[in-house]
Amino acid sequence: MIITRALVALAALGTLPVLGADARPVVNGDGIPVDGPCRPWRADLGKGAGARVGVSDFDQLSAAVTQHVPSILLTADIVFTATLVITHDCVLVAVDDTVVDLNAYSLVFTDSTFSIGDMPHALSFTNGTTYVQSVNTYTACTFYRCAFSNAPGGNGLALFAGTPDLDVACIACQADHNYLDGYNVHNGSATPGTATLSLINCSAEYNDACSIGGPAGDGATAHDPNQRLYIEGGNYRNNGKSGVAMVGGSTLVVTGAAVFRSNGGVVDLADVYAENFSRIEWNSGCADVVRAAANAEIHVIGFGFLTDELLLSGYFRNWSPCSLHFKDAVSAGCVVLDTIAIPGDTNTNGVLDLADV
Repeated sequence: MIITRALVALAALGTLPVLGADARPVVNGDGIPVDGPCRPWRADLGKGAGARVGVSDFDQLSAAVTQHVPSILLTADIVFTATLVITHDCVLVAVDDTVVDLNAYSLVFTDSTFSIGDMPHALSFTNGTTYVQSVNTYTACTFYRCAFSNAPGGNGLALFAGTPDLDVACIACQADHNYLDGYNVHNGSATPGTATLSLINCSAEYNDACSIGGPAGDGATAHDPNQRLYIEGGNYRNNGKSGVAMVGGSTLVVTGAAVFRSNGGVVDLADVYAENFSRIEWNSGCADVVRAAANAEIHVIGFGFLTDELLLSGYFRNWSPCSLHFKDAVSAGCVVLDTIAIPGDTNTNGVLDLADV
């Protein structure tokens, strides 16, 4: 049964509690946080931790890393001449707006705690991929006002979860014009720990915008059940495939005034896309097209409008069962679904209707 342009009115049922600023979210058995929307958490090293060393070229930066300098200050733009792997607790900031040209190499943060960038100055990693990975120990990394752009053959920022847990928070960051994805989460082990990426007032735009990668470029994406992506505010527009894509049982939580718009060059993909038992908890935001397939679930928890535009307009394709749930929504809210594919009388009341979605 297909219902076209169905208007679903939502009643107010309450609000979610706020997650503490330094608390790691508590999740239920389905991977959905039970303490409410995400807030960034990290082990804050402080901007003055240890002896700060200024560096003005790649050789000086490499030497500081080799010597495990705890606080590194970039005093000039840097051009890489090799891949650089940082394995010690480290603060990396810049004296001014600074470009780090990876020069088709990579910058890798692994097995430690890192604080990268600060709010007064923009730190741009371009022409290569920045990696954060947990191999032997728990790894946490916070990026402040960083850009990840123009990776020539891959993603802007890539996370790999080994057996230990991996937590990455990006605050006021951007990922744009990368060959594939802006922000990408994958497993780096057969027995991976929990990988969490928080994007707080970030953006992902024009990744694989010309479909040079397949098209295969999402603004942000996660791929496995142990992976969680939290988006609070920000813009995810004009990417070659989706604004955000959740597959393989991964979990997405959206809150704040996040905008997903003008994405997609592939049929059956959209601004927000979920499949293969992935789950989306939608608290607030605005998206043009939201699509689910292959047992994906979208839970609308509570939301409001940015303007008079639709919060969600899209449809569900019944390639295999998928579901849409509403609760705790504001009384003035509504959702317009262009087309709903209802696979059957799921609530066994003898009628095919919106209650079966």
